[in-house]
Amino acid sequence: MMRKKEFRGRGYGTKGLKLALDLAKNIVPEEEIYLRVRKDNITSYKAICRNGAYITGEDETHYLMRVKKSVS
Repeated sequence: MMRKKEFRGRGYGTKGLKLALDLAKNIVPEEEIYLRVRKDNITSYKAICRNGAYITGEDETHYLMRVKKSVS
């Protein structure tokens, strides 16, 4: 998710991610949607968490996350 500086901090990333997840929930047959986010990208991490994701693992640079389809 990238936005111009003047549009940051307004919740657009969180809302855009919600829209993308809502679409994915209709396409992905599994009960969970898998995501990954860089550990140094705190803003995206927070947006993903606001959309119901939780950490399921990690590697050196990323958090591995999941969102249940029943949660938006």
